[in-house]
Amino acid sequence: MVKKKLRVCTYGSFEVYVGDRPIIFRNRKAKELLAFCIDRRGKTLTSDDVSEYLWSNRPFGENIRQLYRRAARDLTKTLNQEGLEGVFIRTRGKCRVQMEEIDCDLIRYLDDHNAEPADFAEMYLYEYEWRTVLLSDMK
Repeated sequence: MVKKKLRVCTYGSFEVYVGDRPIIFRNRKAKELLAFCIDRRGKTLTSDDVSEYLWSNRPFGENIRQLYRRAARDLTKTLNQEGLEGVFIRTRGKCRVQMEEIDCDLIRYLDDHNAEPADFAEMYLYEYEWRTVLLSDMK
């Protein structure tokens, strides 16, 4: 049996695929959580870290914690339904992605061409306000 790999496009609009088939997310924050974790290149993140960026326009509190938990639960469910168990790892109050299980267009390009991330800053994950926060740390 061939193991499925998650394929993501970060250059331009953030899109997620299994093979050539797009994954449909019912919860847009679950998709954004995946993008955020990929942007952080697999680093373990706390729910507070994530919430600070994904819900930056709202005061932090129990309501935001619940929104984070829902997004993390929905992301796990969506990926598991696609046969991608283990791509998104979550434990109490923390999460990360297994970068080895992800084929990311921009990371692959940067690695293959020794390019500078700044060359892609304008189009990288352009729909997310937080997108440039760690772009300079990608290399």
